Amino acid sequence: MISITHDKLESNKKMYPRFHEHYQKALAPEVEKALKSVEDREVQNREDEVGGCYTLGVLLNRDLLNLWRNPMLVKSRLFQGIFLGVYVGGLYFDLGERDYTQNISWYALTGFIFFHNIAMFMSALSPITLVFPTERPVFLKEENSRLYGVVNYFLSRNII
Repeated sequence: MISITHDKLESNKKMYPRFHEHYQKALAPEVEKALKSVEDREVQNREDEVGGCYTLGVLLNRDLLNLWRNPMLVKSRLFQGIFLGVYVGGLYFDLGERDYTQNISWYALTGFIFFHNIAMFMSALSPITLVFPTERPVFLKEENSRLYGVVNYFLSRNII
């Protein structure tokens, strides 16, 4: 077996002129003919993409339809929101009634803000990481067809 790209063997190097000669005699006219036929035709480069707002609206509508069809998802998101609200509310219940002349109160306030931001980020990210592997083939097919972009998909999954 011979490999054209493997040039470490002397036997392959000796075969290169033979390969080039065969290409020039047999394949070059066919390749030239195919290239000329492509050059003669006018290739149109069209952009058939729709606007970002329209695709975001379509994706939001589809996500709402999925929520309507899957009541367990609605219940789990509702329970998650209520549980997180009660938990954070219980942790920082008396935060507004403290004396803010002491540093310990400021630490509690900044800790609350940090915890709240992380909790909101993770609660928004959690459904995406759980659902995306099942929707990946559909997403890749539609994204390759240029129906929508990654940003619109991500926004629609986060808004709903």
